[in-house]
Amino acid sequence: MAAAIIGAVVGALNTAIAALGAAAAAAIALLPNMPALPTEPSALVTAEGWVAWVFPVNTVWDILVFFIGVWLLWQAVAIALRWAKALGD
Repeated sequence: MAAAIIGAVVGALNTAIAALGAAAAAAIALLPNMPALPTEPSALVTAEGWVAWVFPVNTVWDILVFFIGVWLLWQAVAIALRWAKALGD
């Protein structure tokens, strides 16, 4: 009896979640299409090229991503090491 009640509750929750998803999809379908982005002016493209030539934006971005990735990896390793130390005591 308890399994049947739990199954009915889970089924009702799944139906409610599916209904919310369908309502959200219907609301999004009513939105108008977004216009295409305008083209960039040629002066801006030229300026971006000069900035990239003088200041290596892509290289700075790569270095930043590398350091953040290594820092996040170290944080995960540090958590594991702290757990190992706590369990070893």
